[in-house]
Amino acid sequence: GYTTLTIVPDFDLENLNLFVSTMVIGSLLDFYEKSTGKQISQLEVHLPVNVLSDIDRYRTKFGGATIVLGNETLKVVLPSKALDEQTLTADQYAFRNAQRECQLLIDQENKGGEFSRQVKHFLFEFSERFPQQEDVSEHFAMSTRTFIRKLKRDNTSFQSLLDEVRKELVLLRLSDTNQSIESIALSVGYVEASNFSRVFKRWFGCTPSEFRSSNKF
Repeated sequence: GYTTLTIVPDFDLENLNLFVSTMVIGSLLDFYEKSTGKQISQLEVHLPVNVLSDIDRYRTKFGGATIVLGNETLKVVLPSKALDEQTLTADQYAFRNAQRECQLLIDQENKGGEFSRQVKHFLFEFSERFPQQEDVSEHFAMSTRTFIRKLKRDNTSFQSLLDEVRKELVLLRLSDTNQSIESIALSVGYVEASNFSRVFKRWFGCTPSEFRSSNKF
């Protein structure tokens, strides 16, 4: 399959159409080559000009691309497989963290409101010892009673948010660190590893060791 990229200017470029189009295509190809170490083959460039005096020179400049004239705006058509190339600086650790962050935002959007999201983000700042509900309500400058009521409006509670944070931190540390399971358990408030393993299995249907062996890079 093919993917089409269409570039629409905010205003009429007039005589600068060809110059701007050339710069955009050149930047795109340069970025792709520097990111992947490869050139895009089977590229098709639709230019917003009707006449091109030296079309072969532009074809060479665009890596042997097929050039089509007379398009209303700049359009680039490339094989979809070109977008599947791994970048030279691919970082699986960063990718997994980005995935988790995206999923976290989706889950938060589905489960709760703005206030519960703020509380959960606050809890993520604590890597060793989580604060008590009273401390968190004080941080948000409200009484514990008001704090509980606001979370209830978001269909959640402090304990539910704390459990969600614990789960996500545990998965992150099991997948992307070399911390021992005992150390991870302790970091989220479980003094005994055996108790932690039981809770983990209830959460995810497997033991921490089984999860780590199947998810560790």
